[in-house]
Amino acid sequence: FDPPINAGHCLTPGETVEVFTTFTNLGCGPTYVATRVWAATNACGNGVLATQIVSVVTPPPLLNCAPNKTIECTDVLTFDAPAFQEYCGGTNITLRIVSTTIITNGQCGATFVATRTWEATDSCGLKTTCSQSVFVVDTTPPVAIHSANKTVQCGDVWNFDRPSGTDGCNGTNLQVRVFSSVTNFTGTCGYFATRIWEIVDPCNNITTSTQVVTAVDTLPPVLTCPANKVVECGQAWTFNAPTATDHCLGNITNIIVISTITNRANQCGNTFTATRTWQASDGCGNLSFCSQTVQVVDTTPPTATCSTNKTIEFGQAWSFDPPTNADDGCGGTNVTVTIVSTTTSAGPCGPAFIATRVWELVDACTNKISCTQIVTVRDTTPPVISAMADLNVNCLGAWAFDQPTATDVSGTNLTTVILSTITNGTCSAGFTVVRTWRVQDQCGNSATRTQTAFGRAFVTISGTIFTPTNYPATNVTEKRIPGATVMGPTNTSAVSVSDGTFGLVFDAASNVVIYPLAPPTPAPAMGLNTFDISLMRRHILNLGTFDTPYKLLAADVDNSGTINPLDLSLLRRLILGSISQFPNGLWRFVPASHTFTNPLAPWNAPTNRAYPGVSANLNDQNFVAIKLGDVDASASLGASAAPKSFAKSGQAVMFRAGSATNQAGTSVVVRVSVSGFNQIDTAQGTLTWNPAVVRFSRVEEFGIAGLGTG
Repeated sequence: FDPPINAGHCLTPGETVEVFTTFTNLGCGPTYVATRVWAATNACGNGVLATQIVSVVTPPPLLNCAPNKTIECTDVLTFDAPAFQEYCGGTNITLRIVSTTIITNGQCGATFVATRTWEATDSCGLKTTCSQSVFVVDTTPPVAIHSANKTVQCGDVWNFDRPSGTDGCNGTNLQVRVFSSVTNFTGTCGYFATRIWEIVDPCNNITTSTQVVTAVDTLPPVLTCPANKVVECGQAWTFNAPTATDHCLGNITNIIVISTITNRANQCGNTFTATRTWQASDGCGNLSFCSQTVQVVDTTPPTATCSTNKTIEFGQAWSFDPPTNADDGCGGTNVTVTIVSTTTSAGPCGPAFIATRVWELVDACTNKISCTQIVTVRDTTPPVISAMADLNVNCLGAWAFDQPTATDVSGTNLTTVILSTITNGTCSAGFTVVRTWRVQDQCGNSATRTQTAFGRAFVTISGTIFTPTNYPATNVTEKRIPGATVMGPTNTSAVSVSDGTFGLVFDAASNVVIYPLAPPTPAPAMGLNTFDISLMRRHILNLGTFDTPYKLLAADVDNSGTINPLDLSLLRRLILGSISQFPNGLWRFVPASHTFTNPLAPWNAPTNRAYPGVSANLNDQNFVAIKLGDVDASASLGASAAPKSFAKSGQAVMFRAGSATNQAGTSVVVRVSVSGFNQIDTAQGTLTWNPAVVRFSRVEEFGIAGLGTG
């Protein structure tokens, strides 16, 4: 600061000047404003203040750019950063690129001048600028891409291969120009030519490239032989002379014959091939060859006599007639005859057809002719109709003639028509009907056949024979009885089949009676057991009576009209095998529709069916079959029935046979004891033995009456 000057009025001693205060206000960057106040006081105590303000300012910042520089165009372009600082030494400077300019005017190729300007700004907003220029130049010649040297044939059309190049600064923007071309000959066998190119970039940097083309003569002369030729066997012929040219410098060629070969191998018949070979040479020693082959051929087909066409009846054996007298003009009789095809086409009708065979006659050189024979197979034979037996028909029902069957050489595709049907007589008196058919094949051949039907009035009575379990017998699906013979009028009969049904056929008549006979019963005791004996005994003792007439009739085995001890005795004896049947057989039959006036006294029940007259079929004429002695209806002959069995849970009867030992030829007694016979109505068992060891003698009663007799 500059101190104040004391300028008091009185200039009295004792005046003082002192710093009263000093303070500073900061500005931008390093600048600031400093203020000092002085106080002056005289001896009289009077004072005054004096102030000085000092403003500290700064010049613009210091900015120094790098010097200008020169680089090659292939170098990476970079600018050098400038140096900068505040004038007062600080570093609070902001540096920015103001501009970067590229100048290409007046430059060659891809060269240019690049200038970058920077601006430095201090914290007070004062600015300084500077610039650096980079000169991008091209002093490097291009890099040539040479064309390879090459060799060409003398006489061929060829050209030099233009080289190319690349330039680091200009790429392929290059000028390629011929600098010189020189040709040098090497005697009479070729030459070589040299061409030099200049490759210039836009800045006139130059590179050269050279290509040498050597023309040689390695190709033989062109020797042209006449075309091969073919001559027919027996014709006169000669070889044709060749001609020759050379494509390089007009060299002279010489032509000589070096071989003539005749070849008969792998040739047909009397043919052969003859080959002549010539050689041509040029001035450079190149050789070429050519040949002419003359082939002596046989293209004339053989001759033969073909067989004539023929007609055959269908069904007759026949065969084709092969051709004869085969001959060949060049190969003699060496002719092969083969069948090429055999085709069959439909004839005008039925099985008739037309067969065609084609032969091929080939000589040794495959020359061929063909022969064709056509065989027409016709059908003039009529069909054969099988014999037809006369018919006996029932005029009361529907009937029909048999359809005739016929065979024909043509197969079964036949047409059958009725020519006539003639009827004589009536149904009641008997009649005859004569029908005549005609059977015709597809070719119109025909035959006739007659059948005679003799008509009568037949009727059929059908029904089912079964064993019911209840009365009345309405459920015919119960036990069916097969094998029973049903007798009808005039000794007609029918046998019930497996399901118990029958169909009895006879002439319509008056006063007709039909009745069944017992079926075959292989086991007479079938269905008979001690339970039946027990039931009969209980009935006799009035301990339990039979509840259906069928059971009563079954129990009356002696046909006495009562149930008595004799019935029991007979039943026991049949079960034990002492007898094989009851006095009146094993079966009894009753019409199923019969209504018993007194079901408890059925003894006079009919065993047949009677009709005052039968002139139409009758159905459901069923019979009830009763197996005598089988009061529990356990007997079964049909497949639909199963035997009846009874059991009492938890109750057992024990039969024990004792043991015995004795010598051969002596009697052995085996005692049989029974226990557990409690509340059992009846029991039945069998004692068996080995008949090769012992023979049955008798049963001793041991005090039980009737045991020995069953």
